[in-house]
Amino acid sequence: MRAESLRTLTVHLSRSYAGLPARLADLRYAVTRPRTGSPWREGTGPYAIEGRHSEADSSRSVIGIVPSGSGSGPRIEIRLADAAADGRDLLDAGVDVLVTRDSRVLEYATLRPEFIVEPLRWDRVYVLLSPTRVRELRAAESARLPGLPSQRRAALASDAVRGDARGTVGPQWWEGLTSCEHELETLRSLPPAVATAAYRVSDARRVVYMRGDEAARGLAERIVALVRSPARAEQAAALAAAIPGIELPSAQLLAAELDDADHAKALSQGDEYLFVVALPTQPLDRCHELARLAERVPWLDPGRLDPAAAIVPLVETRDRIILRAGTARLQVDWEGTVRVVNLAPPGARRP
Repeated sequence: MRAESLRTLTVHLSRSYAGLPARLADLRYAVTRPRTGSPWREGTGPYAIEGRHSEADSSRSVIGIVPSGSGSGPRIEIRLADAAADGRDLLDAGVDVLVTRDSRVLEYATLRPEFIVEPLRWDRVYVLLSPTRVRELRAAESARLPGLPSQRRAALASDAVRGDARGTVGPQWWEGLTSCEHELETLRSLPPAVATAAYRVSDARRVVYMRGDEAARGLAERIVALVRSPARAEQAAALAAAIPGIELPSAQLLAAELDDADHAKALSQGDEYLFVVALPTQPLDRCHELARLAERVPWLDPGRLDPAAAIVPLVETRDRIILRAGTARLQVDWEGTVRVVNLAPPGARRP
């Protein structure tokens, strides 16, 4: 990447593309510059971040968005609510736009005529990453272990996840990666990594998920309950076919949460029995996303093992957006980004 001038940036890519690479739409590549007297950088859009502070009366934070440069328009406040905050209280307090998957909040807003409720796109797919499954695939390269049947995925969506969820609908972006030969060749050149949990004997095995991810927590706890319950033999058998060793009676199966750092470390080393992980449903560039996944989870070894065989998809989830009528007009991009395209003038009457 080279800056040719103040308005020209030249980007050299590792392979050719038929058109403009979609990965350039990633926010990490946004063009910004430092702002005097502010920790926030200035972008090229019509608004800039004013600042951020913690409110004294709650654990919420507020980000002020103001017109950049000589632009005009009202000030926008973005409030980051605490995980324990009740969305119904936020709406009653005057919040105009709320993104949530809490069924209680959605039901409340639906019954109130001043609110409009709309679904966003299915943006997360939850999968199981299993060191023992990868071990078995490596032991018999021609073998292909089954995934969960569609009816079992649908049952997990309805029984384990609060909010909008459905059993995964294929194909997934990690299937049929013939267009990613450049990335796959690079991954094949790396020494193979081994997940330590796949070869460790332990009396306790954990199904781990990232702290704060309620959907992942519900799935992990449901999987543990299904394996433990004699009344759920059919569901447990489906899990046992997909995850080698999960049905062993000699070891105790537990659900456990990990903070961001511990989860990233465990996922990289593969030193937990089973991981419930959220992936994007529609990445900007699936080859680039594959390389990022291989960096996070090197023992998946996608350069040598088919990711479609190693990854067990479970459910897809989405948020819903609640808008106070008469305050703004919103637009949702194809990748799920919500954009404000028109604001009611300050002091405008709300219905």
